[in-house]
Amino acid sequence: MAEKMISELLKEVAEKKTKVEKIAHLQKNNSRHLRTILAGAFDPSIQFILPEGEPPYRKDDAPKGFSPAPLARVTRRFKYFDKGGIGERLTAANREKMFIDCLESLHPDEAQLVLLM
Repeated sequence: MAEKMISELLKEVAEKKTKVEKIAHLQKNNSRHLRTILAGAFDPSIQFILPEGEPPYRKDDAPKGFSPAPLARVTRRFKYFDKGGIGERLTAANREKMFIDCLESLHPDEAQLVLLM
């Protein structure tokens, strides 16, 4: 069986009734990639050096599980998008192009999750 997408996992967490159930489900499915997404969304010390709003990108139309890159692989590139990271050495245009390439390689649900961060 294929590994669940992070967006599917977070939908399952949202469906849990109690905080204890939510925490247990997150702990059961703990991964570096999940922690990266949660940190990007909720850690106030992480500041992205990307323009506000949704960039123009082509949404991948492949069915779930058949996208060119899983979110787990794309999270490795996030170091180029945060303040104080190695991405500050890139030009803004190169950094934004890299971000759009990331979004285009993801299933639309996963891309939306990255945009919500």
